Amino acid sequence: VFAIAADTGFFILTEKRRKNSMNTLDSLFQATVNKPQYQLVEEARAALGVVGNYLEMFTGKTQTAVYQLAAIGTFVAADGKVSYAEFEFMQSVLRSNLSYDAFFSAAKSSAETNIVTNIDKIIDNAPQEVKTAFLSLCLSFIACDGTITPEEKSLFVRYLA
Repeated sequence: VFAIAADTGFFILTEKRRKNSMNTLDSLFQATVNKPQYQLVEEARAALGVVGNYLEMFTGKTQTAVYQLAAIGTFVAADGKVSYAEFEFMQSVLRSNLSYDAFFSAAKSSAETNIVTNIDKIIDNAPQEVKTAFLSLCLSFIACDGTITPEEKSLFVRYLA
């Protein structure tokens, strides 16, 4: 059983109901896309704090930022591209002055290593609060440019499993 809290309600997804849950997921996606940008930033920052604190137990303080950037890179590049809106959103969430090229390089480098696989393993074994925060973080990033592509939806659903 996996649960996500959202402004549109509280959703519980089980394997049995997964097929019927796509309408619920579409409602969640649309509600998230419709949120004001400042609200997405606040929600992403809060989720990143929860996820970051948990990751730090496994990665150490110095590697936590690398792991967070890798996760964010995975979210924003889920549809095969990194839009400038996604990049600006990342800067707002992280309160970062990282250049577009540096961010793209770091995300690409992380994807080519085992960092993303390690994140997946860590999150798979995380408490429900951390999994929910990770999903919230993912959802904020895939919705930040005002659309959620089929590839981004697939990424989100993969993390629900």
